[in-house]
Amino acid sequence: MTRKETGLIMDRLNRLYMLQMKRLTNDDKHLMLNTWAEVFKDTPYQTVLTAVGVYANKGKAFLPGPPDIIAEILRLEEKEDYKIFDQLVNATNAAAGETKRVVIVDPGGLWYEEKYDRVVYHHPECVWSTNYTAADFSQLPVLIQMYAEDIDGLRALGKEIQSDPVKARRRFMDALPYLRAKIQEVS
Repeated sequence: MTRKETGLIMDRLNRLYMLQMKRLTNDDKHLMLNTWAEVFKDTPYQTVLTAVGVYANKGKAFLPGPPDIIAEILRLEEKEDYKIFDQLVNATNAAAGETKRVVIVDPGGLWYEEKYDRVVYHHPECVWSTNYTAADFSQLPVLIQMYAEDIDGLRALGKEIQSDPVKARRRFMDALPYLRAKIQEVS
């Protein structure tokens, strides 16, 4: 955000919190402008403006500081991350919904383990194949494509979501900063 855009944010705050802004001296306002310009220099103007609006719409009576706006920005980003995860779930459901057949790789059963001198039960392993094409995959957002490739494709993710959706969401949210940094490197 540029210094001029920061001035626009200050004007917006002045309109939203008139009484509190009137109590500030010109030096206080100048210091506030400099602080906000420094804190939000790498943040897009529209993001800060939206966060100020969300903060004000919550009925907050006090003039926000940069930490308040940063918290709102993080909440907004989290909502976007959840939308991305929901797209990911829909893509895996689409891939699973187009299942043609299930191939049994290992029928499982009782096996004797010589090393431990015991008999153990192995669960059967199945692999499902789909007619979900590469073209369908290429239509997904880049973040979803990268994440799916990192965890061996949409099928692996589909299995993870089916077994434990909360863990799958947490794992995806943990991977997002890494994936976004990777995208920044490429572009």
